[in-house]
Amino acid sequence: MAGNEDFFREKHRFLYHYFYDLNRDGVLTKEDFEAMAREYAVVQRRGKFEEDVVDRWKAVTAKWWLELYQNADRNKDEKVDFEEWLNYFKSMRTSLKNAEDLPDFLKGFLQLHFVFLDHNKDGLICTKDYKHYLQTRQMDPNRAEEAFQSLISERDAETGNKLSRERFNELFLDFLSSLDPRSPGKFICGPLDYQTKGDSPS
Repeated sequence: MAGNEDFFREKHRFLYHYFYDLNRDGVLTKEDFEAMAREYAVVQRRGKFEEDVVDRWKAVTAKWWLELYQNADRNKDEKVDFEEWLNYFKSMRTSLKNAEDLPDFLKGFLQLHFVFLDHNKDGLICTKDYKHYLQTRQMDPNRAEEAFQSLISERDAETGNKLSRERFNELFLDFLSSLDPRSPGKFICGPLDYQTKGDSPS
């Protein structure tokens, strides 16, 4: 079980530091969510910075921060460190059955993450979309094919081996909650390097 807990920790370390700790100071604060608002506003306006759009996003992300802070900040220092984040997700991992069970700050991330991945805006995520996503996130695009194929199952045949929003939601929930290093959703946010005992480097 220790190895599985290590896997859970590494997934959440990746999510916490890469997608939420935007100022890279090692903790989450209101400032990170304000930075998130600016990032989302620029994406929405296709590269343009518009103050009114940023302000609207700040109103949204302020609510997300409040929800996370109220539920995860155990010592009430107005910061959420990684251990507090991890304990928060441990407390709810068995109750996450579908996307509706997610807290609002993660529902928002889930919706936006799908939009970011669906580069050609056809409502499905394909290998090319995934590769483009890795490039824009400064991840290794050479790993796109292998990583994306690990997300695909027989259930995706009817969509041409592309991920629908429903399947994407399932894989993201798997990423958040699974203790199995071979779980299908582990690459939904990008290639995650984790080896179980006995695995050889790829």
